[in-house]
Amino acid sequence: MLIDLREYIGDLQTVKSFPLFFKRYEIENHEGKKYLVGYDFVKRSVPAAYNSPAVLFGFVNLVQPPLPHSFLSDDETPMRQAIPDKRIKRFCKKFGMPYLEGRGNLHPAMENMVWDYINLPVGVIELDTFRWRVAWLYTHFQVWYALYSGKNKTKILSDFIAGQEQTGKQIEEIAKDQLAHEITLQLEQLPITIEYAHGKYVLGFRARYLFDIAYFHLANLLTMGKPCIKRHLKVCNNPRCRQLFWAQHGRQKYCDFCDRRVVFAQQKKGVRTNGRVVGKARQG
Repeated sequence: MLIDLREYIGDLQTVKSFPLFFKRYEIENHEGKKYLVGYDFVKRSVPAAYNSPAVLFGFVNLVQPPLPHSFLSDDETPMRQAIPDKRIKRFCKKFGMPYLEGRGNLHPAMENMVWDYINLPVGVIELDTFRWRVAWLYTHFQVWYALYSGKNKTKILSDFIAGQEQTGKQIEEIAKDQLAHEITLQLEQLPITIEYAHGKYVLGFRARYLFDIAYFHLANLLTMGKPCIKRHLKVCNNPRCRQLFWAQHGRQKYCDFCDRRVVFAQQKKGVRTNGRVVGKARQG
C-alpha cells in the first residue's frame, strides 16, 4: 500500500545560507593567479532562503561548452574559455559570492554566532579553483539531464562511468548509482535544521555556501518524476540565450538572467550586428 510520507515526516522545504553580496566585483591578478574580488559588503537578511533550483541552473549556465577533457591541466586556457570571467561576475551580481576563501568550511552553527559581528571589506575567490568546482557540478548535472532527456545519453553516461562497468548491470543503472553516491558525498556535511515557520515546524538544511545548495537541488531533481520536471524545466525564450532554467510557473518564458522587457525592446528596434540590423520588428 502506498502512503504519503509527508503525513509522517512533514515538509522538507527550507534551504538556507548566508548571502555574500558586494557592491562591485573585479577580476584581479596576483602572483600569476586570477582572483574575483568583491568590494563593499552588503548585509542582507540572515539567513536567506534558497528554495528554488535557480542557483543550480545559474552555475550550470556559467559553462560555454565544450569543457576540456581534463579539468586539471597545466594549461588553464580551455577552462577559462569555457567558463569566462564575465559570466562569473554576472553570476555573482545575481546570486552573490559562491563562497569566500578561508571561510567556505566554517560550520553553519559558527556562522550564526559570528555573523552579527562580521566585517568583510573584501571577498576573494581564486578563479581557476572555482572553475574546477563549476565544471565538476556541470558534469554531474549533464549526467542527470542525459538520464532524464535521453540526449547524448550513451556517450555522456559511458564517459561518466568509464572504468566502473559491472557485469549484469545496465549502463543507466550504474550511472544512477554513481551519480547518487557522488551527490551524497557532497551533501554529507550539510546539517539538518528544524525551524518554526508559517505556523508549523519545518525541516531544512543550513548550507555553508552556494555549491551546497546547488548539489542539494540536483539531488532533489534526481528524486522528481518526469511530469513535474517537464512542467518546470524550460529553455529560455531569448534567442540570444536559449539556456535551460527552472520556471516558477507555467507562463514563465525567460530565465533569471534575461529580462523580457529588454528582449522585447531589442526585438522592436532591431539589434545592430556587424553593420546590419537583425531582428527588426515588422511594420504593419
